[in-house]
Amino acid sequence: MTARPRSVPSFATTPMPPPPPHQPNPAGMPRTIGEYDVQRVLGAGGMATVYAALQRQPRRTVAIKVMRSAANAKSAMHRFKREIEILGRLRHPYIAQVYDAGIHVDDTGSVPYFVMEYVPGAKTIIEYATARELSLRDRVKLFIKVCAAVENGHLNKIIHRDLKPGNILIDENADPKVIDFGVARATEFDLTSSTMHTEEGRLIGTIQYMAPEQLEPTRQNLDARCDVYALGILLYKLLTGRPPYDLKGMPVFTAAQVIREDAPPKPSSLRPELKGDLETIILKALAKERERRYRTAGSLGRDLVRYLADKPIKARDAGLAYRVRLFARRHRTELIAAAVVGVVIVIAAAVLIQQQSRLDRVTPPPDDLVAGTPPGPPPAPVTTPMPANPEPAPLPDPVALTGHGAAITGFAASPDRPLLASVSADARLIVWDLERAQPRFTAADHDASIVAVAFSPAGDFVGTVDDAGRIVVVTTNGGRVERTHRHDCGAVHGLALAPGGAPVAVACAGFTVRVIGGDRPITCRGSAGSFRCVAFSPDGRLVAAGSDGGVVSVWDAVTGVTRHRDETLRDPIVAIAFTPAGALVTLTDQGLGRRWHPDGAEAAASFAVGLAGLRVASFDAAGGTVAAASADEVTVWDIDAATPLLAPRALEEAAGFTAVALTADRDAVAVGDAEGTVHLLGLRPVP
Repeated sequence: MTARPRSVPSFATTPMPPPPPHQPNPAGMPRTIGEYDVQRVLGAGGMATVYAALQRQPRRTVAIKVMRSAANAKSAMHRFKREIEILGRLRHPYIAQVYDAGIHVDDTGSVPYFVMEYVPGAKTIIEYATARELSLRDRVKLFIKVCAAVENGHLNKIIHRDLKPGNILIDENADPKVIDFGVARATEFDLTSSTMHTEEGRLIGTIQYMAPEQLEPTRQNLDARCDVYALGILLYKLLTGRPPYDLKGMPVFTAAQVIREDAPPKPSSLRPELKGDLETIILKALAKERERRYRTAGSLGRDLVRYLADKPIKARDAGLAYRVRLFARRHRTELIAAAVVGVVIVIAAAVLIQQQSRLDRVTPPPDDLVAGTPPGPPPAPVTTPMPANPEPAPLPDPVALTGHGAAITGFAASPDRPLLASVSADARLIVWDLERAQPRFTAADHDASIVAVAFSPAGDFVGTVDDAGRIVVVTTNGGRVERTHRHDCGAVHGLALAPGGAPVAVACAGFTVRVIGGDRPITCRGSAGSFRCVAFSPDGRLVAAGSDGGVVSVWDAVTGVTRHRDETLRDPIVAIAFTPAGALVTLTDQGLGRRWHPDGAEAAASFAVGLAGLRVASFDAAGGTVAAASADEVTVWDIDAATPLLAPRALEEAAGFTAVALTADRDAVAVGDAEGTVHLLGLRPVP
């Protein structure tokens, strides 16, 4: 069972809310599901029923969503289990935690179920805003929190695909809880096209929030921008009191056509105070062409933050050309007829012009043109002398490197050369030459989103791992594939390469580390939580990992035997590394670090980087400097000198930090963002 994040109060350690009142069992309601005693129905829809239940250990009230989808196919079951492992990545205070999942067998067969955090006294976001009579600014502030939750899913490569008011609850602390995150994907084996077109009542209930690309027959290649569209619909309704389209009573085909072709009424036509930046933000999120929308939920949320702070927003008015294209979609038949008429007119005009030219040939030109003055010689060209040896212009600070088409998911810096490896959700590896600020080579050896990247200790190999279980190790001189492996441990959060590029170690969600590519595969087991980062010792004999439960484990890389375990850090560990002398250095998400030796040869030393809420961090090859980033700030700390090399700094142009790494000579730090950009910042000691 997945551990709760520290930022969300745990039902296991806080007073449990009163259980829902017991009601007589309605027909078909199970008395138990696994280790949960079902108490009452919380809600039911076309695809699932949600029950309130009491978990026996730990004792707490939970919500169980039982799907009405048969799940007997072996391939479907395999996918369901894999998706549950992926859902374990979601750790955010505004996302209702998925505690557990499984298959329940009843009279109708096998059905999947999810055990989720129970939100007592919850109202949907629309109900809450209406009941509290929230102001415009307060509604925007609440919505920004929703964007932060959805962005967390996107950063973990999980698309919600069913965002609507009923899936965004507001708890007793006035905080949102996004529910059903990833459930649609995990049970997609039953969401066939026939289901879409026969269960019309269920579809109409959610079609209002579906992006145009979700209504295409294939519905392939959906990405985070379909969630951005749904958030745009939600924001429109939250601020105007009604959705942009009235689809009640429409057949599915007609409703889909409206969504694909009709421009929404401007929000200011319903509420004049929305005119200006806020209206521009809403309409950008609702763009029919997904290329015109915000690329991530975080980008939408940050533009709303700029609006509240009276700063320039990044969205721009759609412009005339976009409105013309929408007009053409809505009036295709009339425009074709008009085009035919236009062609006839053009042909007729051409005939008349041809006839006129024939008349001109037999008509003498005027006298003034015949006797005109001949043109003079052309003017001499003007040239500007160039310097013999022009100096290259200095690179700006920060430098933005572009080449990825999706969110950056990981960085690794070469230990001895100015090379940076970046990977992204679009399955691309780019190794950058940082001296020239351009790619050294690009590799596309994966078919699924790459989730982690690492250099070998000598910098001669770089390895990548994707969320489909494939590991690829390539040479840094040209990107030639050296070896490939496969792992079977589900979701992966970290990767490390031993000296020589083999074996490799992957940090897994199920509190295990897999060492692959040696004499035989080794499974190193932890005690609890998911491992987020992993590292080999300089000689490759030990492998260490840090978990989201604050546990550091060290194993023998050959046998898998546990050599050391430290459970005193408590906070999630975001980075771990060995120093050349064999000491371990770790950093937690609260910005607290420690350097120590597993065998106790050296006294432990603690440090703090001055920034909390860290998402990612990375040590240099010597283990003496660490770069760390939260969602919107980056800092670099010299551990040995106890001095910041870069005070916490935000980048206005960045779209939420997702990766960070130090260059080999420590003169720059690279941060990656949710829109696929690599930002390079120069380092200078802070006085």
